[in-house]
Amino acid sequence: MTACRASALAALLCAALALAAAAEARAQSLPGRPMRLIPGGDAMPAPSVPPVDRGIRLEGAPKPVDQGASGLIDASSGALPPTLWTGSQRRAVDPLVDALAAPRQATLRDLLRRTLSSPGQPPEKDAEEGFPDFSVLRARGLLRLGEAQAAGELAAPLARGQRDEAAREVLRDTLFLAADPRPACELVRESIATSTQPGWAHALIACQVLEQDVFRAQLGSAMLREQKMPEDDWLERFVSLADGAARALEGGKAELRAHHLPLFAAAKAAPPAATLAGAPPSILAAIAANEAFAVETRLRAAEAATSSGSMEGARLAALYEGVQFAPREAADLAGFAEREAGPRGRAALHRLVRDAAPGPARAAAFARAMQSAEKRGAARALRRAAADLVLAIPPSHDALEHAGLVARTLLVDRRGVEAMRWFEMLRGMPEGAEAAAMLAPLLSIAGVPDRGLVDGAALRAWREAQARREPARAAARARLLAETLEALGTPAAELAGSAPAAITTPATIMRLGRAAGQRLAGETVLLAAAALAEPALRDNPTALAATLRALQEVGLADEARGIALEAALAAGL
Repeated sequence: MTACRASALAALLCAALALAAAAEARAQSLPGRPMRLIPGGDAMPAPSVPPVDRGIRLEGAPKPVDQGASGLIDASSGALPPTLWTGSQRRAVDPLVDALAAPRQATLRDLLRRTLSSPGQPPEKDAEEGFPDFSVLRARGLLRLGEAQAAGELAAPLARGQRDEAAREVLRDTLFLAADPRPACELVRESIATSTQPGWAHALIACQVLEQDVFRAQLGSAMLREQKMPEDDWLERFVSLADGAARALEGGKAELRAHHLPLFAAAKAAPPAATLAGAPPSILAAIAANEAFAVETRLRAAEAATSSGSMEGARLAALYEGVQFAPREAADLAGFAEREAGPRGRAALHRLVRDAAPGPARAAAFARAMQSAEKRGAARALRRAAADLVLAIPPSHDALEHAGLVARTLLVDRRGVEAMRWFEMLRGMPEGAEAAAMLAPLLSIAGVPDRGLVDGAALRAWREAQARREPARAAARARLLAETLEALGTPAAELAGSAPAAITTPATIMRLGRAAGQRLAGETVLLAAAALAEPALRDNPTALAATLRALQEVGLADEARGIALEAALAAGL
C-alpha cells in the first residue's frame, strides 16, 4: 500500500480496488449480473490476456534531462531551422502553445505541425522551476492539432524514463485514440498509484468497463462522486450501460475525450453528430480511422476533419469509395444523393463525379455535386475529397461554364500550374473574359510568375467583375485583395479607396511584429496562429496582411502565400 500514499487520488482508487476485491464473492451471488457492454464474444479480453508490447518500459527514474531539443522531422521533411527558438523565452512561448487550437487554414495548421515537430534548442527559461519539459509542451500542442502519433512519439521518451506525468497523460490519450485500447489500459495501471490528476481515475474506470469489471467501475465512479471530483458524463453513462441501462447513452452531449472512443466502439454506438461537430481533430481522426465504428460515423468524423483542414482530402475520398450502396440506391445515385442528407449522400455525389468521363461530363457532374453539398454544409469537404478527380479534367471549351469552379478547386489543392491552364483557356475567349478576370489575382497570390495577372488593367477588370457578380460584397473583397497583394509585395493602386479595416485588439499584432523583427521564427508562427484565431482579428484584412508580412520576414514566404490564398478563397474571391 506504500504506492497508494503517493497522492490522495491514488489512495482513493486503491481503496476502491481493495473494497472491490473484498466484495467480489458477494457480487458473484447477487441476482441479475451486470450486462456486458458487448454481448457474446465481442467483449474486450479479460485482464489476464498478456499485455501488448508497445515498446515502452517504465522502469527506473533517472535524473531528469530536458528532451526539449529533440525533433521528429528533418529539413527534408519540412523542419524549420534549428535556431527557430533562439532568442525566445519560455514565459512567452509556453502560453501560446498551451492556447493552441487547430486553425481553419490547412497551410497554417501544417506550418504549426512542422514548427512543433522540428528539432531545436528550446527557448530560454527565466528559472529552472515551473516549466514543463519543452518536448512535452510541444507534444500537447501536436495532440491538439490532431497529430496523435507525432505527439505520442515526442512524449514517449519522457513517459518511459523520467515518469513525467504530463508526458504520460499525452501518451495515454494517444494510446486510447488507437484502435486497440489495451496498451492504454496497461499504461493507466502502471501510472495510477502515483498520478495526481483525475483523468487517470476516469481512464481506469473506462478500462474496467471495457474489461467487463463493472462492479469495480461502479465503485470507483461512486467514490469519485463522493469526493466531488470533476464529472465525466459519458463515462457515467457507459458504466450505467454496462450495468444494463439500455438507453443510458441517450441525451449525452458532453465533450468527447480520448478514453470515450474505445467505449463507443465496444458498444457499437455512434457519438452524436452534434458532439462530432465540435470535437478536436485528434478525436475526429481517430474515429475516421477506426474500423470498429459504423461507416456513417467514420464518414461524419472524416468530413468534419477534412473541412477543418486537419485531414487530407484523399483519406476522405478513400472512405467515400468504400461505401456500399444497396441495389435500389445504386440504380439512382443522383436521386439518392438528393434525398440523403447524411454523409452517405456525399459518398454518392463523389461516386457520380468519379464515374463521369474525365472531361466536360465530369466538370458538370462536379458542379452539380458541389451545389448539392453546399445545401448540406459539406461543400468544403467534398471539394477536397474530389480534388484528384478534378485534376484529371483537361481544359476544354465545352467545360467553359464550370472553368472557374474547377480552377478554384485546383488552387485549393495548391495546383497553381494546372489552374493556370484553365485561366489561359478562359482569357483567350471573349465569353471567358469575366471568369478569367476573377481568377487572375488568385493565381498571382498562389505564386504564378506572371505580372500581367495583377497589373492595372487586370485589377480594374477584377473589380468590375466583382461589382457585377456580387455588388454587396465587392468593397469588402476589394479591401481584402488590396491588403493581401500589398503584403505580398505587389502594388494594388487600382484598388485604392478600399480603406483598411480597423483592428480593435492590436496587442497580438504588435507582439507578432516584434517577434518577426527579431527573427524569432517559432514564436512568429505561434503568434500568427494566435492572431488568426482571435475573433476580433481572424477576418480582418489588416490583421491578415500583418501576419503575411511577419511570416515572410522570418523566411516563410511560401507558407504566407498559402495562407493568403486560403483566406481569399474562403472569402469568395
